[in-house]
Amino acid sequence: MPTSSRSLTPIPRGFAALVFADGQLIFQHLEDGVEYAKIVSGAAACTAFQVAGIDSGWLEPGVVRWGVSQKGSWSVQLIHPERERTLLFERTTDGDLIPDHLTLRLPPLVMIGINATYHLWALRETEVHARTPLYYAPFPNVYGNAHICFGSNTVAPVEQDGMRQALKLFCEAPFGQTSIQNKSVRHPQDVRQMLKEVADSGGAYPVEDLVPYHTETYLGDMLARLLA
Repeated sequence: MPTSSRSLTPIPRGFAALVFADGQLIFQHLEDGVEYAKIVSGAAACTAFQVAGIDSGWLEPGVVRWGVSQKGSWSVQLIHPERERTLLFERTTDGDLIPDHLTLRLPPLVMIGINATYHLWALRETEVHARTPLYYAPFPNVYGNAHICFGSNTVAPVEQDGMRQALKLFCEAPFGQTSIQNKSVRHPQDVRQMLKEVADSGGAYPVEDLVPYHTETYLGDMLARLLA
């Protein structure tokens, strides 16, 4: 039965405790019948309770942050537009003007993976920091909340090489007609038309065509929001 009290009741036969007091962590323990107490950091407490070490494995090129949260392992990866990529597209009707593949240089991209959920945005710059503005990724199959749709395919969690798998599947699986609107300044009704235009020109995707994500959103704020 809960009782009103200003401090915790000692645990019977307890010989050590981690106490939360006024925003601090205090480690109390008995040694030779004498009670000791000291303030400890959150990192030290985490290390003490960690049964096994943490190993991120071999990180993909472009990984700029990695960590572990209550939602699982997470990672932030910058995808540089250093080379052309060939994107595949589903053909639905004979009158569809989009060919079954397009080869072009993509804009800079940033992917955030948390556990087995992956989000994708476009960038106007090739360096990332907390105040980097985000833009809608100019592709089908990326929802309005930037969540990548993999269809019936499953992708492993971040700690199981999920970032590489997610990027590979995203680039190699055929794009459908899902979420094609409001991702291009020049072709707001169908971003595929813009991708075709860029591929036909032989140039790189113009960053001026990118649509700001939710008017104005920064990478650091988005990461904090996803991890909250």
